[in-house]
Amino acid sequence: MLTYAKSIDGHIAPENLVRVMVVRAILIVALVLGLWIGTSKLGMSLPLEPILLAIGALVALNIGRMLRMNAISQTELFIELVLDSVALTLVLYFSGGISNPFVSFYLVQLTLGAMLLPGRLSWSLASLLLCLYTILIFFYQPMVHRHDSGLGNNPAFNLHTVGAWLTFALSLLIVATFLVRMVSSLRQYERKLAFAREEHFRTERIVALGALAASTAHELATPVSTIAVIAKELERRLDASPQLREMLQSLRTQVDVCKSSLTSLTHNSGAARLESCSLRAANDFIAETLTEWRAMRPDAKFIFSLESTAPPPSIIDEPTLKNALISVLNNAADVSPESIKVRTNWNNQQLSIEVIDAGPGLSDQNLRRAGNTPFSTKSSRQGLGIGLYLARATLERFGGSLTLANSQQGGLRATILLPTN
Repeated sequence: MLTYAKSIDGHIAPENLVRVMVVRAILIVALVLGLWIGTSKLGMSLPLEPILLAIGALVALNIGRMLRMNAISQTELFIELVLDSVALTLVLYFSGGISNPFVSFYLVQLTLGAMLLPGRLSWSLASLLLCLYTILIFFYQPMVHRHDSGLGNNPAFNLHTVGAWLTFALSLLIVATFLVRMVSSLRQYERKLAFAREEHFRTERIVALGALAASTAHELATPVSTIAVIAKELERRLDASPQLREMLQSLRTQVDVCKSSLTSLTHNSGAARLESCSLRAANDFIAETLTEWRAMRPDAKFIFSLESTAPPPSIIDEPTLKNALISVLNNAADVSPESIKVRTNWNNQQLSIEVIDAGPGLSDQNLRRAGNTPFSTKSSRQGLGIGLYLARATLERFGGSLTLANSQQGGLRATILLPTN
């Protein structure tokens, strides 16, 4: 597929150079074939030395480019197209001028320049081709051939007309092929650009959320510490019933979880880079995450199953990955705290974690939104709708993914994939 962008930092991509070489090779073959038919089959008298010298220059230019297939500047490509045009003009000069059917190849050169060169160089090439065509109108060596020879025995057979038609058809085929590929490449480029803009917008939102979260964590540190002190003091002073004492202990546990999360958020903020992260056994990572989550959500009941008999692989040990898994678990616990299934599987390439709830699932429209934008089907008191959004962004940052789908048995199935080793 033809690369749509004309250049990257002022250079022509190697794949586009290949297509220039292909067009040049087609021109060389066509010229050699036409020269052979004209001289050996039709008895034309043509000056072979200058024509072969011009064709040889095209061959040398193509071989030189083949040996140096790195990206070149737009100016270098412009010079190569100029050399192609001059060599073609020399062949046309010694073989009939504009009456030579191969004059149609000027359009192919113009098409290549328009697609691969910036406006200034494209117009310069177009002006040069117009000048060369004009020169050939007045200055050329006529072709001498027999009109009654060649294909068929019809005396009215016009060799020039047939040759012009064949050359025009070949030029049309080359131009049409390149234009179709250019349009297809343009559409692909637009799709990639739209995706890049969406990713950039999402990244900006995540950065803003991260800055807001760090600021909020700093502001909440003091009131959370105050609540912890008061809860401990109440538990010590009150001669409470066992039920009330248990409630106070649960309150202290939840406050400790909040303090730990705030401390981690303040000091880490998800700033770890992939190359600086350590590795950890997948089973230890999952066990520790589920233990922490159970302390956060003691009311949630889940069934854990391991579907792999292979030794546990290693995965990235990064706090934000743990938070991503906890966000997915919390989402399931919010809709069906009494019935959650956690299925784990792994191999040498990836770790798979499925979290399946028994809730109503999501509509197709909400499935497309969930995880891609801050979105929630719950009330504002139950959440802000950014858990799955941040979870997916975190997983993708470390080469993983989060996929949401309605389970055939009912409920929502969230599949987490993480690279291993």
